[in-house]
Amino acid sequence: MLEVDTVIMAPTVIKEAIKRNPVPVNFAETGLKGFQQIAFDAAYGYLMKDKYEI
Repeated sequence: MLEVDTVIMAPTVIKEAIKRNPVPVNFAETGLKGFQQIAFDAAYGYLMKDKYEI
């Protein structure tokens, strides 16, 4: 069986992390599809939450 670490974050934590450190590029310029924006924001928020200790 494969084990995978999982983190559950409240949407408010993601929004606060992005608010404190906005994404430095327009999402449309990333080349990702529109339906991928939620996952992109979650990943970016996760990375920024440690930087800003939210």
